[in-house]
Amino acid sequence: MVPTATRYAGPAISAVAVLVGMVLGWVIRSSVDSAQVAGVAWLIGLGLLIVGVVPGLPRHGSLALGVFPAYAVVLMVVQPSMRTDGDAEAAVIATAIWLVPAAAGGVTLPRRGRWVVAAGCWCLLLALSTAVAGTVSHRNSAIGLFGVIWD
Repeated sequence: MVPTATRYAGPAISAVAVLVGMVLGWVIRSSVDSAQVAGVAWLIGLGLLIVGVVPGLPRHGSLALGVFPAYAVVLMVVQPSMRTDGDAEAAVIATAIWLVPAAAGGVTLPRRGRWVVAAGCWCLLLALSTAVAGTVSHRNSAIGLFGVIWD
């Protein structure tokens, strides 16, 4: 039986990561600063995912965990919050869809004792939340991970 405090730790920390990202996106005044915060959070998340996944692959035999670092790299390529058409609503919808794997990992992995990988997922939640909140709050720019598109 899992203690109640442990059972709710993953969802609570995931929700806090999303809220911190949203607050950072709204508080940060410069679009460039938002992109840098989002990028650094993404980079930390990728590092945690690699550190948490690579050593455990041969021992646990679960190749499903190997999807998370690949997912983080695909996020860098896709940049769901960085829209070239200026449509902030579409950026929010696209980012919400791309948040699902990170949120699922952040919620389920702590129960399996994979806290480092879960922390990497939380960093990805923070990165995407910061980027999309920055895109919505800055009218003349679209913010991604390490990048800004000016309208």
